[in-house]
Amino acid sequence: MLKIKPLNVKTFASDERGAVAMLFSLMMTALFFLAGMAIDYNRAMNVRSRVSDAADAAALAAGRALIEGKMTSSEIEALALRYFQENVRSVEGQAKIETPVIVVDPQTGGVSIDVNGHVNMTLARLGGFDSFDLPVSTSVNFQEKEIEVGMALDITGSMTEKDSNGQRKIEGLKAAFEKFADKLLPDTSNELRKVRIGIAPYSYSVNLGDYALGVSDSASSTCVVERKGGQYSDNTGLFFGANKSTCPTARLMPLSSDHDALVSAVDAFNANGSTAGHLGVQWAWNIISPNWAGTWGSDSAPVGYDMVQSHKVLKAVVLMTDGEFNTQYHGPQSAEQAKQLCSAMKDEGVVIFSVGFGIGGNAQALDTLKNCASEGSEYFANAANAEELDAAFARFADKLTALRVSK
Repeated sequence: MLKIKPLNVKTFASDERGAVAMLFSLMMTALFFLAGMAIDYNRAMNVRSRVSDAADAAALAAGRALIEGKMTSSEIEALALRYFQENVRSVEGQAKIETPVIVVDPQTGGVSIDVNGHVNMTLARLGGFDSFDLPVSTSVNFQEKEIEVGMALDITGSMTEKDSNGQRKIEGLKAAFEKFADKLLPDTSNELRKVRIGIAPYSYSVNLGDYALGVSDSASSTCVVERKGGQYSDNTGLFFGANKSTCPTARLMPLSSDHDALVSAVDAFNANGSTAGHLGVQWAWNIISPNWAGTWGSDSAPVGYDMVQSHKVLKAVVLMTDGEFNTQYHGPQSAEQAKQLCSAMKDEGVVIFSVGFGIGGNAQALDTLKNCASEGSEYFANAANAEELDAAFARFADKLTALRVSK
């Protein structure tokens, strides 16, 4: 027979086991919800980071195209869109990414990108959160930096020899320089683009042409060699005049934005003589040095180093040779003088690119070029033939553009 135990009112009132179970259930639900929110939030932030990186990459691509001046605003916007879409593919399954609004302003050099994304929630839905919005905006101005490039180009006798592909090296240099100029000085007019290039062809000596007046201690030749006393600087002052017999016909050309004039000057190069490479380094530096502004004249006058420090101007030297620096006159070995000059240049904020052309494994030449180049593999190249020289010059031009448009 079933017996029913009488209810003890006092015991019932003090029994907390059910309350604890209910409280525990509520706490577990809250903790589960908070954990779900944390997981969904972290997932959303990861997506937002990738969307932001994609927007930055698209903005830099647009800025690079804007500086190069070869494309219209609408073409640049389309380019930026392609870059963005390519870079967000990895998160397309995790979020809905809207088409970005891309605006390119050639007058101000501005590129802005605004985009919104939506990440669907999972566990956070328990709290009524269906999705998480991810607005991303990036705005960059690419107007500030100008570029001044001094190029020390080897026109010594060995440049008449053929490279590993059977092409005369001097012809390979001419073709590579033209493409370098094409990249930095395109035909399309762009008010934002202010790029100037100067050339310092060198062999036994450097031919200053009409600029030799007041620079050389000799009136019998327009060519100069180094000064005495180890003056490894861009200071003005007299240089020793070179003999007429060791004076190359190709003349130094100070900074210019005239694409055709620069290409024509290099096309006229003739190769002859030995390699006084330090002279090429010296005069490539003098081309972009503000200390020489009065010598070159207003149109070719370099700006001050303070503009480099304020990140408004990029000064660079490109050093190209096909052999050892083996000719000097009033100082240590040519290679040692070149290293001293390169070190002094870097102290002024000058970026240096160097490339060996058909030098193979020549340890002395490689050491000089690597020592002169700015730190980083992208600043040095060892080209076996004209095709590789062309690729090296193209990489240098791309790096200059990247440095110019970096935020």
